[in-house]
Amino acid sequence: RMPKKIPRSALLDDGREIPDEMEIRLHRVQMDFKQCRKIYKAFTGGIGSGKSYVGCYDIITNSEPGTPIR
Repeated sequence: RMPKKIPRSALLDDGREIPDEMEIRLHRVQMDFKQCRKIYKAFTGGIGSGKSYVGCYDIITNSEPGTPIR
């Protein structure tokens, strides 16, 4: 059987294939933030508390294909 061809855009910089699925683990307070449906919300914490991680995850999971960034 022939190996499937992977488009270059589906490869990471080091040549590894981008997985179809990933397991994302969130702390309880990060999950509370993610599940909040308010228009304006904030996640505060000290260095290493996961602010950027949960913020990026929230943006990615709430985005829709073809929607321009404003």
